[in-house]
Amino acid sequence: ILFIVRKSGRELEDLNNKERKLIETLFRILLGSYIPTVALFSLSIDQFSSIVEISALFTIFIFFFNLVKTSK
Repeated sequence: ILFIVRKSGRELEDLNNKERKLIETLFRILLGSYIPTVALFSLSIDQFSSIVEISALFTIFIFFFNLVKTSK
């Protein structure tokens, strides 16, 4: 979007609210996913498998208690 704005001859201050919100949202998504991705790639195999096991147990725990809530 910034490239298109600069190519069309507009200044960055000329962005409308929709363009600003889109750029801000994309920036937040990129920034928010960068740190966890780097952290996942830096884990050893044992650490990664531990995280997967904990996540699976947490998911089963949530599913079980949601099932109990809805059945009452």
